[in-house]
Amino acid sequence: MYQKAKEIGFIPYIGNGTAIANFIHVKAVTSFTLKLLDLSQEPSSPQGSSYERTFIIGGPDITWKGAAAAFSKAYHAKGLIASPEPRGVSFAEARGAGIQGIMSCDMRFISPRAERLGYKYDQPDLLQYVRTGGDVASV
Repeated sequence: MYQKAKEIGFIPYIGNGTAIANFIHVKAVTSFTLKLLDLSQEPSSPQGSSYERTFIIGGPDITWKGAAAAFSKAYHAKGLIASPEPRGVSFAEARGAGIQGIMSCDMRFISPRAERLGYKYDQPDLLQYVRTGGDVASV
């Protein structure tokens, strides 16, 4: 996003920006991954299909418009873009920016199987990270 913002001069969102993504912080999965490694060594560990051995995990739901707003303010404060406001664009306009594939549809992961094993997202979400001065150049 950092490079595209510098290239096009603003942070876009597609349409009305209501498509949802949920990003996870690496620290939110570390303890759960260790738990899965322990579980994999137990004799009762699932041995069947890959679905039985796969755990999907997700984080908080964030709209692309919300993400664009947070990044716009952060990038503007650093002098990377002219306006602190994101810009709504059509799918066709987004094509040139190369982001239409991810920003035009929901990317939502829900994790009921992982939650039954104790997974709980416990880190600040991406918007909190950006709003509290996180390194936006690395995102």
